[in-house]
Amino acid sequence: MPFSLKYLPIPQNTVTKVPIELVGTCGYNPPLLASAYIGDINVMKKCLAAILVLAFVFNAASEAAWIWNKDTGFYNPKYAVKESAEAQLKYGMDFFEKKKYEHARKLFKRLIQFFPDSKLNAEAQYMIAECFYLDKDYWRAYLEYKILVKEYPRHERIQDVIKKQYRIGHLLCNGTKRKWMGIKIKAEEKGMEVLESVILLDSWDELADDALFEIGKCQYRKKQYESAEKSFSKLVQDYPSSAFVGEAQYLKARCSYDQIQGLEYAPDLPAKAKRDFSILKEDYPEAEVTKDAESKISQMAEESAKSDFEKAHYYLKNKKYTAASIYFRAVARNYPDTNTGQKAARIWKVLESLEPPK
Repeated sequence: MPFSLKYLPIPQNTVTKVPIELVGTCGYNPPLLASAYIGDINVMKKCLAAILVLAFVFNAASEAAWIWNKDTGFYNPKYAVKESAEAQLKYGMDFFEKKKYEHARKLFKRLIQFFPDSKLNAEAQYMIAECFYLDKDYWRAYLEYKILVKEYPRHERIQDVIKKQYRIGHLLCNGTKRKWMGIKIKAEEKGMEVLESVILLDSWDELADDALFEIGKCQYRKKQYESAEKSFSKLVQDYPSSAFVGEAQYLKARCSYDQIQGLEYAPDLPAKAKRDFSILKEDYPEAEVTKDAESKISQMAEESAKSDFEKAHYYLKNKKYTAASIYFRAVARNYPDTNTGQKAARIWKVLESLEPPK
């Protein structure tokens, strides 16, 4: 019997070294053997594909039998549309109550699709939004609530929708991330968008000032000081009886104050900050933030006094006594309650007591 490589124990899909003395002497054919290896790999790919198909089939069978229809393709009778909108709504509610929100919202969606003239469509739309809301997909929930408000503005649940939208905006503005293509991303800008819609829907009701205050705080945290100042100003002006007015006035002042902590800033910012802190001190003396406002006013006065004191000291160091006396007097009069102002007053008195140089 001639020697043949088919009796050699060569593992499949491996690179096997064949002794050189066998090449050409025992029927060894490298291209043929390589072809056999490639064929083995292809067989493995087909097996893997078959396993995936079987896994899908068994998973589908665990839910229910899938049926082929030439018009719709495969469909699962378990989720088929019921004979009436009422039955379809009830069917969706069964899944909703079991907290199977993904299945439930699909069933509610089919109610709207297959019963377009039903009076239950508004309720189905509300339940679609609720499914996303309870599944903590807040941005998608907002979009579905938005459809409800647009398509069914007289729906009995509109006030509940406004409250849900406010909570969604609050969550997104305060760090809750939104879902996007399977990942979670920051959503402060989306949160402010949601709260803007609350203000439009609830302009003079109980949540408009809450929403505006949340927008201002979010802008302030993001250092969007100009926008934040406008939001706080609008709250103080449009909602004077709001519980947030005092804090809004404080944060409005902080928008200017925080910007003067850097090396460069607009020259009008210190005056704006002082003015807004002073308004808070006078109009809202009982507010919790008023004490901090008083501290900030004193701190700004001290810093301004030091700046003017340095100018006076420059003239004194260069023996320009008249100019120095003028500047020290100005510091003493403009900032009498500061340590630097009191120091300037003492130096000014000394300079005034000296005889003018001849």
